[in-house]
Amino acid sequence: DSFCEEVSGLVKTLHQAPPLSSDYVDCGACVHPPSLAGYQRFVDDAVQKGARVLAGGGRNKEFPDGQFFEPTVLADVTEDMLIAKEETFGPILSIFRVKGNSDDEAVRLANACSFALSSCAHSADEARAKRIASRLEAGMSSVNDVEGTTYLSQSLPFGGHKDSGFGRFAGPEGLRGLCNERSVVQNRASFLKPSIPRAIAYPANGKGVAFCVALNQILYGSDLLMRVKGVIGIIRASLPG
Repeated sequence: DSFCEEVSGLVKTLHQAPPLSSDYVDCGACVHPPSLAGYQRFVDDAVQKGARVLAGGGRNKEFPDGQFFEPTVLADVTEDMLIAKEETFGPILSIFRVKGNSDDEAVRLANACSFALSSCAHSADEARAKRIASRLEAGMSSVNDVEGTTYLSQSLPFGGHKDSGFGRFAGPEGLRGLCNERSVVQNRASFLKPSIPRAIAYPANGKGVAFCVALNQILYGSDLLMRVKGVIGIIRASLPG
């Protein structure tokens, strides 16, 4: 509760206005007009299902003709609420109450969402924050920092998992995404000419399975004895008759 009070108290001090009207604007307007109705739908659904509005909660009445939605804090958010399952892209902060202050439960709640783009974990115990971040199913994670740092670091790959899509841009992985990769195989020694062993050539002579088993023993045998057996098996399968 003290955390909720501190966060909501800070949010209530934010100055919302047209960004060019002052050097002290913290939150501007919504870019996409239809999103305003979506924000309100999220808030109304959450309140109907038991969430508390600690700050904001609707359109800013100071700008009736503008696209301004108040910076909002929702407490006691649960998994069944729309805002816990759908993308918001708006000035709404959702606070879940974690049972027993359990790290496992916190991770489970975070991973229950079908979107997994970016994440962050905060704790006075940095090792604890790192452990939590390593378990989050997201394409990017920040430890004791805002999640935007992963985007600002242009040398890092940017992208997510689950319904947040696939692929990456930026970083080496992003550059590879712009390439048409292909695999090319060539003998290291030019004098070696590839040929198909008779045991696995067409028409079948009945020794193909034994040859492949022996080859796997040579390549992946767990000990020397198994690899020796593989060599003997290859020789037997390669003999005529």
